[in-house]
Amino acid sequence: MRLQSSALNRTGRSLYVTVYDRIKQDIVLARLHPGEPLFEEDLAARLQVSRTPIREALRKLNHDGLVRIVPNKGAFVRVLTPRDIREIYEIRGALESFATAEAATRLSDQQLYFLSRRAKDLKRRQSRLDYRDVRDAWEAIRQMVIAATDNERMKTILANMSDQVETARHYSSAPPGRLEELLADFVSVVEALKARNSAKAQRLLQDHLNKSKKVLLEMFASPLKDEKQTETRRRKHAL
Repeated sequence: MRLQSSALNRTGRSLYVTVYDRIKQDIVLARLHPGEPLFEEDLAARLQVSRTPIREALRKLNHDGLVRIVPNKGAFVRVLTPRDIREIYEIRGALESFATAEAATRLSDQQLYFLSRRAKDLKRRQSRLDYRDVRDAWEAIRQMVIAATDNERMKTILANMSDQVETARHYSSAPPGRLEELLADFVSVVEALKARNSAKAQRLLQDHLNKSKKVLLEMFASPLKDEKQTETRRRKHAL
């Protein structure tokens, strides 16, 4: 466990929320690993707070699907299962594909120009790209598309789904050609949005998520064998 030991900033917000955000960030960024126990006393000492906000934060994280609380045993960083991945991507597929279809008619010309420029820049730098470049581009388009729906409940649900699947990405190994596939999918979705073709944009986004689900499920079928593999997989993300 490698939580920062500095005192939390309590100014202007609930201590429980601050504690929740800190633990959540450490889980999503893989500072706390799947299956790792979360001891209230240890967390309280490291974050320099009492056990009460720690307990409240862990309960919320359990509700969010990032932590698993086992009666008489304690809290653990949740380990996703193949069923979790399938359920997450079923929800993401339904909501994100709908949002993409809506965005095709709602995004401004300026927003579409921004996405088009980004797609062209990625294609120009294709030989020098890494996974972070393409993942950042996908995250940008997701945020823009979801915002275009003006649906706060959808935004909250998808943010939670994204946090959960992010914990698996740190341990997923992308197959050969995955980076090029991600880039091609991104460019295709942008072109469909730019053409304001709702049906095509929706279909392409759903196809992209189906591929991502397949990559993660195949990762679960191939357990890690040693620490060297673990470090390699942390650097390659399925998206």
